[in-house]
Amino acid sequence: RCTEMAAISGAYVAGAASHWRTMERASTRDVFLRHYESVPSYNYRAECAAHAQEFINAAVQRNRVSEFTGRKVDVEVPCRLHGPSLAQYQKHLPDPANLAPHWDDVAGDAWDGVLEASAGSGPRQDALVKLVKALHTADAATKVIVFAAEGPAFAAAAKALAPLQRPLCVAVGAETEGGGGIISAFTQPTLSGEARASVLLLSFECAAGLNLQTCSHNVVLYAPLFSRSDPVAAVAKEQQAMGRVWRYGQTHDVTVHRLVLEGPRGEDSVDRLLIARNTDPTFLQQASNL
Repeated sequence: RCTEMAAISGAYVAGAASHWRTMERASTRDVFLRHYESVPSYNYRAECAAHAQEFINAAVQRNRVSEFTGRKVDVEVPCRLHGPSLAQYQKHLPDPANLAPHWDDVAGDAWDGVLEASAGSGPRQDALVKLVKALHTADAATKVIVFAAEGPAFAAAAKALAPLQRPLCVAVGAETEGGGGIISAFTQPTLSGEARASVLLLSFECAAGLNLQTCSHNVVLYAPLFSRSDPVAAVAKEQQAMGRVWRYGQTHDVTVHRLVLEGPRGEDSVDRLLIARNTDPTFLQQASNL
């Protein structure tokens, strides 16, 4: 019975640990199994539920971040707009003097232009390359995983990293052939004198289900995710991407580097609004229960 309940809840999804009962009631298995219980008393059902909850708590323990010995360290990397990149960014804004308008105050097409200009800005691309080089200067053996959204952000990050060339950098997006093999090769230990990729550019859409905790402890979020209609889904994607590295089996502190676009004098841009929404405790709680 406990095994059945755990299967219904999806025991390896930590967010379902406290919601398995609702999921069970919504399934036809609940009715079917109860029909065959010889003693359907309240005490029996309460005891059964308590044992099932204990079983599920143990089953999801591997995914509980609070149990990790390492820490997740969030670091912001500023990227200041200037010159042509500033002008390109401002031309999509209702008021060029306000670099951080709310998305509800910008028309749909114009907002898409703002996000594309933000993702493709020269300062963001330069900051990415500078950060990767700095991480390798500090530790030549480290592997870096860069996450970017499919589309303009992924293309801009790939363009920025292109001069690094293979085998130093590899990219896996939705249209990449043999992406699984590329990722598998990246996760393998690098032997002395062996030329193996040390930077992996990965789209958020391709990150689901991967175990990258044994090969890296440096994560870069190239640009904040945004969804006008489903902000919780965007938050969940970011959290799941970080969870590919910061998870059970990780033996180092994990550093998450967020590239944050700013104005010439450090003024907030739309990045600041999106990061605030993507790290909002309420959305984080909802995202953990998806």
